[in-house]
Amino acid sequence: MTFDPADTRLRIRHGPSGEVLVAGSVDLSGARALRRELTAAAARHRPLVVDLTAVQLLQSVGVAVLHDLADHGLVLRTRTGSAVASVIRITGLIHVASIEFVEPEQACDGTHRPPEPAGEA
Repeated sequence: MTFDPADTRLRIRHGPSGEVLVAGSVDLSGARALRRELTAAAARHRPLVVDLTAVQLLQSVGVAVLHDLADHGLVLRTRTGSAVASVIRITGLIHVASIEFVEPEQACDGTHRPPEPAGEA
C-alpha cells in the first residue's frame, strides 16, 4: 500500500497485535468513528495501543477522545518531532498515557503502516 500524505481522510484499522492504527486528520468529522473504534478495542486489549504515526492533524476533539480513554492503559505511538507529538505534550496527554516516539523513517513502514481509507480496504 502506498501512503499519500496529501490524503487527509481519517482511516482506522486494527493491527495484528490489537493496536489501532490511525491515519489522516482526527477532527470533528471523524471523532465519533475514532471513539467507537477505540472503545471497542479497549474492551478487548489492555493496554490500548494507538498508533498515530500517520496522523497529520490532531484537533481538540481527538485529544478529548484520547483523554477519555486514558484509564485503559493508553499507549500512544507518534513520530518524534511531529505536530501530533507537540499536541500530545501541550494538551497533557503525555501525563495520562504512555508515549512511544518513533523516528520519522520508521513511521508508515511495514511495522507502522497507515490504514486504508474506509470502504477501500
